[in-house]
Amino acid sequence: MEILVADAFENPEDGFGLQQAVLEEVASGERGQTALIWSSSPYVGATRPETRLPGFARAARSVEDLGFPVLVRNSGGGAVAANEGSLSFSLTVPVEDLRHGLYERYAEGVDLVSSALRRVGVEAEGGEVDGEFCPGAYSVRSGGPRESSTRGWRKG
Repeated sequence: MEILVADAFENPEDGFGLQQAVLEEVASGERGQTALIWSSSPYVGATRPETRLPGFARAARSVEDLGFPVLVRNSGGGAVAANEGSLSFSLTVPVEDLRHGLYERYAEGVDLVSSALRRVGVEAEGGEVDGEFCPGAYSVRSGGPRESSTRGWRKG
C-alpha cells in the first residue's frame, strides 16, 4: 500500500480535493491501494443525504458563522467536525464489485488504524463506544471516546 502524507492544509477544501484525486486515480488503475493522511483547518463534513434535510441550510450557516465551513463528503455515516490539528485519513482500494466484501474492508480499516495507534502507545481496539454520535462496530476506541470511525466511500 502506498502511503501519502500531505502537508497541513490551510483550506479544508484542498484536503477533500486531494482525497477525490486519489480516489479517481485508484478507480482508473493509475494508482494501487493508497493511504492518505492530512490535517487541515476546521470544517464540518456533511453527507449528500444530510444536505437535503429540512433545516440543513440554516444549520450550515450557523456553523459557518462559527468558523467551520461545511463541505459535502462522499462517504457514508453522518456529519463529522474537524478542528485545528484534527488528523484525517483515507484508505482507498480498488474494488471489483461493491456488493461484496464491504464488512471485510471495514474490518481491515479498523485493524490498520488500531495497529497504527498501538505503535505510538495508544491501546486501541475496534468496537462501538457507548453514547457515540454515530455508533458502530467499526469505530476505533481507546478506553474512552472514539478515536476513529470507518466509512464507506465510492466513486460516482
